[in-house]
Amino acid sequence: MNNKSLVLIFAFLGACMSLATAQVEEPDESEIQFIDLSVEPEDVATRRLSRKRLRTHWNIRKAMADPLAYYKLSLDNPKEELYLYLDSLYLFEKLDTLSIVRKKMDRFTTSIAKLKLKKVSLSYNDFDQIPAVIYQIPSLQFLEMKSNQVDSITAEIGNLEQLVELSMYNNKIHHLDSEIAKCQQLEKLDLRDNYIGRLPDALGQLKKLKHLYLANNALVDFPPPNLRLDAVEQLILGGSISYRAWDTLRLENGQVLARSDSMHLTDDIVQLPRLEYLRIMACEKAKLSEKLFDLPSLKTIVLYYVDTGNAFFERMLRASQLEKIEMSGYIDSIPSDLSQMQNLKHLELSSTKIRHLPSSLYELKQLKQLLLPGCRVQEVSEEIVQLRNLEKLDLKKNKLRKLPENIGEMKSLRRLQLRDNQLTELPASITQLKELIYIDISGNPMTKEYILALKQMLPNTNVFVGKWPD
Repeated sequence: MNNKSLVLIFAFLGACMSLATAQVEEPDESEIQFIDLSVEPEDVATRRLSRKRLRTHWNIRKAMADPLAYYKLSLDNPKEELYLYLDSLYLFEKLDTLSIVRKKMDRFTTSIAKLKLKKVSLSYNDFDQIPAVIYQIPSLQFLEMKSNQVDSITAEIGNLEQLVELSMYNNKIHHLDSEIAKCQQLEKLDLRDNYIGRLPDALGQLKKLKHLYLANNALVDFPPPNLRLDAVEQLILGGSISYRAWDTLRLENGQVLARSDSMHLTDDIVQLPRLEYLRIMACEKAKLSEKLFDLPSLKTIVLYYVDTGNAFFERMLRASQLEKIEMSGYIDSIPSDLSQMQNLKHLELSSTKIRHLPSSLYELKQLKQLLLPGCRVQEVSEEIVQLRNLEKLDLKKNKLRKLPENIGEMKSLRRLQLRDNQLTELPASITQLKELIYIDISGNPMTKEYILALKQMLPNTNVFVGKWPD
């Protein structure tokens, strides 16, 4: 190969490199609309980030005087270097969303006051209050500060008139100021796992508030007599599976606040006329007004470890408009006249002492999901085939020794959960379930030979075995 050929080759390669460089030219930082600072700098190289996200980090470095050194130094002192990031954010004139999580931050920068941010996430840090600069961003629509140390939502919250969603889950909030009524666009308010004992009546002025989450606070009676929540559609109350009543907060004045394991749902529940979804969790001492069943829009009731007893379940039958019921613990039987609930599409009764399934259960013609995990059911009647629309059947962790021989007639069944029973084999008609896409038989005393044969009989079904028998 002569020198002239080599020159031509190098010229061609140089042109290709120039073209490649032009194709990956970094965009101007004023065009960036999303920055996620929750990813550590070294993760840019190790994680499979999308091109968009990778280029975002690329441009943060470009804003620095010495970007390569900055990424390196952030590994030595990430918290302080992060503050340097913040002080430069004013360069990103069109910044739309800012996310800084799990950084143990306890102070913020005033530079973002110049930006027109719509969403800010500062979750899993060490803030003891909402940073003052946040209240200076009138364009803000979403504020998330989960798992910090914030102790109150002050009157300045009223400055955020465009706020649509406020998530303050798992803080130390014991005061919610009435100025929140100025946030007329607010649709979702998440105050779970705090120490709020009283709600301001002004909360009722929020005519767009649809989602109200208050579980695991110091509330006992709900709703207060003067609080009317006309727009609320979803409500979460009660305690928490992970927190208990001995969680306390001592205020500076010496007052001690405790999260409550009691719940009194008062007759004033009728002041939530649009309520569609109610969830109450972990209440060993619960008193729920029967006026709840008079709410015409109520479609879903979820009671996780709420001690209401069988009587409450029986009285629930008058709410024939219900489409979804989930209950766990504290009940040992299913009402014999359950067939009254002909609109029911989803029924879950988990970790109960239920042994017998009444015939009325099999008369729920609209039922699509029947979930009975962790109960004590020993037998399922052949009447179950009357549930023509059933798509999911969960019977794991019961005491079943056999299934009904005609189970193959359940033509809509797609998922069958049988884990941890005492089944040695399944009915031959199981092969007639043409829509079945998943079945879990793990934890049953089936032989290896039978399992292999079952897999061959169900070639289009994912048969989950778990640990294979010896």
